[in-house]
Amino acid sequence: MSMKETRLPLLVAVVVLLLPTLYVGSYMALVQQSAADIAPPDGRPPFAAVIPNYRVGGTYAETFYRPVEQFDRALRPNTWGG
Repeated sequence: MSMKETRLPLLVAVVVLLLPTLYVGSYMALVQQSAADIAPPDGRPPFAAVIPNYRVGGTYAETFYRPVEQFDRALRPNTWGG
């Protein structure tokens, strides 16, 4: 057995643990909560909401980080106005 074969499980474990950490860490670094007044189209009165504002990425960041944002809203509802 070569040295390369014995290190493969360690490399896989590092990647599997590192990727989610980078994903959540980059989300936390890029997201900012912003207050917005939402006016529903059906005539109901406007209401205030807290929406995510990403420092970079625009709609791509919104799509990419949507799963972790939903988890963040459930984990920290007071931060998101819920």
